[in-house]
Amino acid sequence: MVYAAGARSDVSFDISLQARGLEVHTFDPTLKLQKIDKVIDDATKAGVKFHDLGLGGESKVYLQGQVPYVWPGVGYGKMTNDEPWKMYTLGGLLNLLNHTARDIEVLKIDVEGAEWSFFEQALRDPQTAAFLKAGRLRQILMEIHYMPTRGPNFASNPKHPKNVAPYNHLFRCILQELEKIGFKMMWESANTEVCHNIGLIWVR
Repeated sequence: MVYAAGARSDVSFDISLQARGLEVHTFDPTLKLQKIDKVIDDATKAGVKFHDLGLGGESKVYLQGQVPYVWPGVGYGKMTNDEPWKMYTLGGLLNLLNHTARDIEVLKIDVEGAEWSFFEQALRDPQTAAFLKAGRLRQILMEIHYMPTRGPNFASNPKHPKNVAPYNHLFRCILQELEKIGFKMMWESANTEVCHNIGLIWVR
């Protein structure tokens, strides 16, 4: 089983794994806001199970404009949810989809900064911490986003922190904690100074 979070306009990865016989669940609540919801049809026609919800640090429905600020978010922090968005933790997803007894072969996650609260909560929650420590999530393919210095170009939202150092320190600690419980960083490729693609594989 595969979880793929953050579809945007490209679900080719999701479709290719579905074609290889894996059960693929794709999550993204942002497509209508970005006017690219055609990809939902592309995914579902290929057999991918699409869910109009996102990943985060709390399982709840965020009313219009109430989704927590993350960077880069949608539109580098210049856009927010214009309708209610359902957001779920790892434990929330497993319970919602009745997957608590199943393993996840691959988690592909590109959720524009929400990855940090998602994994921070997963490591803190006893149910999902045990899930991770037992190797029941075997591979993480993720784009990570560090906070850039506040400025006029890509971090101009008034909600963007003036001091980003504590946030980036926390983000690195989350990665270190994943490695402590059994994941190994197999590769890392920098897109920009603050955005990296990484691959973590369960080895313990």
